[in-house]
Amino acid sequence: MHAPATRTAMSPPILPARRTPLRRGTSSSRGHGLPTLLLALVAAAVALVLSPIAVTVASAAEVSSTPLYQQIYKELLTFPCVRLLNNTHSIGCSSPDPSGTTGVLYPASTQQQLDDGYILVIPFDLLSKPTIDRARASGKVNGMLVIEPSSSTQQQSSLRSHETSFPTDPPRHFTGFPMFAIKNTSVTLSQSLGDIVSLAESNRQDRPSTPKYAAELSAFMSAAHSASDCLRRGFCKPLGGQSVYAPLFNPTPETANKPVVLLTAALDGKAMFQDLAQSASTRLASVAALLTAVSTLAQISEADRNNWQRRVLVTFFNGESWGHVGSRTFATDLDTFECRKPYKEGEYQPTAACPYIKPACAEPCMLDTGFKQMGVTTKSISHVLDMNMLGGTADQLRVHTTGSSSGSDATARPFPASIQLSTQPGIPPSPALAFLERNANIQPFILSTLDSGIFPSTYATELDDRAALVARPDALAAVCSAADALVRATLTLATNANTTIPPAVNCTLATSLLDCLTNATACPLGLSVQSNVPRTSYSSVSFFGVGPSWPALVAATLLSNASAAARGPACKANSECSARTPTCLGGTCVQSRARYHLGWPAGIGVDVATGKWVVKDATKPHWVESNWDLTAVRVFARVPRAWMWVEVASGIGVTAATAGAVWWVRSKVSGME
Repeated sequence: MHAPATRTAMSPPILPARRTPLRRGTSSSRGHGLPTLLLALVAAAVALVLSPIAVTVASAAEVSSTPLYQQIYKELLTFPCVRLLNNTHSIGCSSPDPSGTTGVLYPASTQQQLDDGYILVIPFDLLSKPTIDRARASGKVNGMLVIEPSSSTQQQSSLRSHETSFPTDPPRHFTGFPMFAIKNTSVTLSQSLGDIVSLAESNRQDRPSTPKYAAELSAFMSAAHSASDCLRRGFCKPLGGQSVYAPLFNPTPETANKPVVLLTAALDGKAMFQDLAQSASTRLASVAALLTAVSTLAQISEADRNNWQRRVLVTFFNGESWGHVGSRTFATDLDTFECRKPYKEGEYQPTAACPYIKPACAEPCMLDTGFKQMGVTTKSISHVLDMNMLGGTADQLRVHTTGSSSGSDATARPFPASIQLSTQPGIPPSPALAFLERNANIQPFILSTLDSGIFPSTYATELDDRAALVARPDALAAVCSAADALVRATLTLATNANTTIPPAVNCTLATSLLDCLTNATACPLGLSVQSNVPRTSYSSVSFFGVGPSWPALVAATLLSNASAAARGPACKANSECSARTPTCLGGTCVQSRARYHLGWPAGIGVDVATGKWVVKDATKPHWVESNWDLTAVRVFARVPRAWMWVEVASGIGVTAATAGAVWWVRSKVSGME
């Protein structure tokens, strides 16, 4: 069980950003009692004598820390492919049983070699659905280790995305065997990658009958059958997570009747290995551009913003890759949320259905209800401006829209004339769709570099990372150009085209934010994290108390500063701030209007009596992520065949000697009687 959370000014959930699936056991639970311990010690002694295991790769430090284990194994960080499912099919990976799978290590550099190994070591540029299908059809592949090629130029040019068009659903394939990725994010990992490649190559060079090295892959996923079954059994959790929103206006009766311009961007991406789904060009560049635009708009005084003809609401949504989870939950709550049982001191106790210490609403459980205090519904939204995929250059920026907007010429085409309308009909996947479902009169404008013939080959892959983006200065320039275009469009709509020259966009901030989102470096306002793990934009799972993802945390921090209702004295911690400005942000006490908002799939609901998730409408998105046991990869030296015969002979000899000794002792004892 997770500890309950307390509501604060920013309503920050207290749990870590990465999902923490429930585990039904660990790798040490395969045996019981003294016999297992003795067998383990004997096996370890034999292993040391025979000089076995060269490298062990384990995920997230979830490995034994005993001295004996550390003498035998070298620990590394890997990224497992996990199982996702709904009521009709599964995608992702899993070991077929809790004991894991074992096979001979074998490198494959071309698809023609994929039938010749057991645990394949392949580069990322071979990772595709046809590759996985061929490996599964061979009947010889028990798992895969996917590694980073030595040449980044090669991997960027040869990789082709899993997707072939704008997706509305995730790719639909399940491997049936475990897969782990190893990406070079540190010097230590680089050396370990070399070790694994060397061991696999050694097997290739040896005779097929005497490969020296093998691997055991353990990644058993608890969920099976369907989302309904695994939710009922507690073996999975809904996909979703924390979204972020903040009004750039003061919610008062004077502003309550004004229409709303909604600025939005999706926070999450996807890949075969979710922990490596950085989605730098498809998601994080857009997040950086929108945050830069909002920081620019915040330079305008709140008094002036309150006098605009339209209110501006900023949103960042999580779970958009899995059926627009964040935007659908937010849009629905804006229109329909009603608190049946508000929190009252002395009358409320945390329960499984609502584990928070001081929720704003006890039933239905809601940590913060600030979204109901803005005076905003989907009917009051007139325009949605979505900062979408930015994988191209500044001259490839296009605006996607539907129909024709009413109003003056300027508000009908709020973006600068230099940005053309897209040649593609309709709009790409966007949070705007969730609001159009509830209000068809909303005018959407989606800004992106997506157009006919303009589509990044790294979309929805592990190679859509910072390295691929910063290698192209023209792509970085597009982020700043997109931010400037959004500022101008927002001011045109908010002021009804009666605006002065907009503030200048800080392109240095845009680059810094991109570094912060992808590498957790150059972060503003004191944000920092110490980790060799690459930042991921995977949405994670949804449950009461789940923490924000890294992109959501960055967005919330920047929005807290941009939307601050009041500022106080300098500070080093929240304890130095007053009740009026309770949050210490970047060395200043502020009163923030930024809030988190928990989202889960539209087809899944929560039982208010038990707190359990249930599939309430299987016709709507209802993706869940499986819980899992300990995930680990163990690479070890195989005992030569000659040694096997020696061990068999030794075993027979020891057994015969033991039997003879027992017979001799019993005969002596019988003689003494």
